Amino acid sequence: MNSDIPTKLDTANKEREHTLSNNKSSYFHNLFAGRLNRRNYLLGNTFLFIIFMLFSLYVGDESTPGYGLKFFVMWVFMSFFSVSFSVRRLHDLGKSGWLILVSFVPIIQFILWGYLFFGRGQKDLNLYGNPSEQRFSLKVLLSLA
Repeated sequence: MNSDIPTKLDTANKEREHTLSNNKSSYFHNLFAGRLNRRNYLLGNTFLFIIFMLFSLYVGDESTPGYGLKFFVMWVFMSFFSVSFSVRRLHDLGKSGWLILVSFVPIIQFILWGYLFFGRGQKDLNLYGNPSEQRFSLKVLLSLA
């Protein structure tokens, strides 16, 4: 059974490389491909939180014209990138990105978030690629988005 794992990994990585080479222009595909370690997951979510807080200061209060529309657009933007980070974090844990759908179930979502924040990622190559970098830099932070 262990002899099948390298073969499956090789096949999955070849398929992934082929898909990525055919979709190099597909920005949205690349947002959900690959892996994201704990540190970069936390940094990405912190970065989104800071953007949201700055946007909240810009929008103002509920009496501001267009308040609801502006917040809806920001919510869509933040949700999209948050899901992207979570899917890549699940990949780092060796799980399918579709597991993110569990986050829509009340109470269970807190267990999933705890798993995403505190679960140890796989150290070696898995079906979703090589482990991501551990070093923090502005380049890493900007590559998250």
